Amino acid sequence: MIKILFFASIRELFNQEKIMIDINALSIQSADDLVNFFSQKEGGAWSELKKRKTKTKVAINQEMSGWNTAIKDGDEVAFLPPITGG
Repeated sequence: MIKILFFASIRELFNQEKIMIDINALSIQSADDLVNFFSQKEGGAWSELKKRKTKTKVAINQEMSGWNTAIKDGDEVAFLPPITGG
């Protein structure tokens, strides 16, 4: 199982803060694989996240990571929208 966290506008998109997904039976090895798999399987918020991918940051186990960084059972994957401020 991996824990997936959604922040700010992405949390609003999914209408939840976190979900747990068992990736052991799936061929998911990265955040990119995760979004591609669920955008094809479920569409909706996952498809919208895929569209926003170039502007969305990924953190794995609380460290900023690339979309193709390996994920494994027990990891925490967080999706963060662009930060704005003033």
